[in-house]
Amino acid sequence: MNDISGDDNEPIGLFDYNAYTPLGNLYNGNNRLNAFHINNFYTKETPVTIEVQDSYDGSVNLIVIGDEKTPIIINSGFSVLTDNKYKLTNREQSADTNKYQVANLIEQLSLIRNSYAANGSEIKLTNIELSSVKTGGQLKGGNYTFYLKFGDDDYNQTDIIAESRIVSVFNGTDCIPSTISGTLADERTDKMVELEIVGLNHVYSKLYIYYTREYSDVQGYRMTEAGVFVEPFEMTTGDSQKV
Repeated sequence: MNDISGDDNEPIGLFDYNAYTPLGNLYNGNNRLNAFHINNFYTKETPVTIEVQDSYDGSVNLIVIGDEKTPIIINSGFSVLTDNKYKLTNREQSADTNKYQVANLIEQLSLIRNSYAANGSEIKLTNIELSSVKTGGQLKGGNYTFYLKFGDDDYNQTDIIAESRIVSVFNGTDCIPSTISGTLADERTDKMVELEIVGLNHVYSKLYIYYTREYSDVQGYRMTEAGVFVEPFEMTTGDSQKV
């Protein structure tokens, strides 16, 4: 491959079919990209199956499955254009997810992200705990249940991995029972909810919070609505995080 034009973010190049050039998307302890070789994961004697999958930005994913190894997924880092040309694709999220680091290849490439960290230690179960219900918000009244999904830098999400207990939001305060009253339909309160996520899995970088709300309509019928916070929360360091 030879760069011929384009801007600094996504240069365009010309394929050289007379020479073999491996993927150049691996940082090897420095700030320069190096060739990515499959022997970073497998020996030459290991039989592997490689499947090609289109990705959202015109590049392709290589899904590599080998004996007794966790399947891995490698993004090519470029898309194919006409006239034997290619374009390098940069993913400008919180991390450039098609550029890889030798130090954490397992976390970046593992297709199956389970309950074990890269060093083999077991990750704690994740829980959603209620930190507080306090004034200063505009939540609709009702009984809320919150759900958590983890996400990576490409905004891929896990299945639901944690569920909170029921959190009741109403007018008044339980410190003064005489002030407590329920709400109807979409009536808002002056309340906000603070949750604590305990047992963060730092294979991921984002927290997606979903919820269901049970409430009474104006006729007294029990109703349920569901939703999600529009923007995910960026995961912080440490074992727990308040949201």
